[in-house]
Amino acid sequence: MAFHPIAELSPEQSDGLTRDLDELGYAVVENALDAATLGALRDRLENQMKGEEKKGVTFSDIGSNRRIFNLVNKGRIFENLILHPAGLAAARHLLGEDFILSSITANVVQSPGEAQYHHRDQLDDFRSVVVVQMMWTLDDFTKENGATRVIRGSHRWGPDISAFSQDQLEALAVPVEAPAGSVIIFGGMMVHSAGANQTDRPRRGILTYFSKPYYRQSENYALSLSPEVYERASPELLDLLGFRSHASFGWVDGPPAATGEFLRGSGRTARLSDYSAPLDADGHPMADA
Repeated sequence: MAFHPIAELSPEQSDGLTRDLDELGYAVVENALDAATLGALRDRLENQMKGEEKKGVTFSDIGSNRRIFNLVNKGRIFENLILHPAGLAAARHLLGEDFILSSITANVVQSPGEAQYHHRDQLDDFRSVVVVQMMWTLDDFTKENGATRVIRGSHRWGPDISAFSQDQLEALAVPVEAPAGSVIIFGGMMVHSAGANQTDRPRRGILTYFSKPYYRQSENYALSLSPEVYERASPELLDLLGFRSHASFGWVDGPPAATGEFLRGSGRTARLSDYSAPLDADGHPMADA
């Protein structure tokens, strides 16, 4: 598979990104993915979905909607997406210089597909942003096909939203419409949800989810990262996957011998099931995807 370089953000894009995150609580970067990268992501995800369905490991979420987990194991194109400059710039703006990847998953709102309940992506124990979410749009996101919905300004509310009913939140939510190839970004204090798909086609998106190092990752990469991905991963990717200790978090048998030393060997920890892997549309493992 050919890989295409991902351009750095222009100064105008970078300024607009940080301004919207601060003022609205979310931001949209259009044309974040070039046509070739967008096509490669669609193809790899579509084959992986079909392959998992053939193997009987489909995960349904909210009716018939689909989730595809641990994408870092399922194609090099997903590794590339984790390192996208727009995602890393937003994570640095909201979380500071020290953060890790919590998960990379696909969210497919089927046709027809039900709307999600309004929620935040971090626990209400925290009074500041400790996670940031990026939704990469593989299709045009519209009101009709279940675009992500946000409540503008809700990132400034207190940490507890239990006083609001779902009906009250629904009245405040607006869809974030964005063309395919965009990225929609928001921090963990933003109240949001996936909309209902009322069209005749699925709405596909990929979520890269970053967090402070002390906020436990959704995906336990020390156990679930495949040895093949671990061995070829760049230092930057290993860092984001949590294979470097952060301050006093993530030690193995005490502190590392040198500041920032990688915790080599963790990626081969024994586990009870097989590592997930790229599949073709018939459910067969692919040697290199």
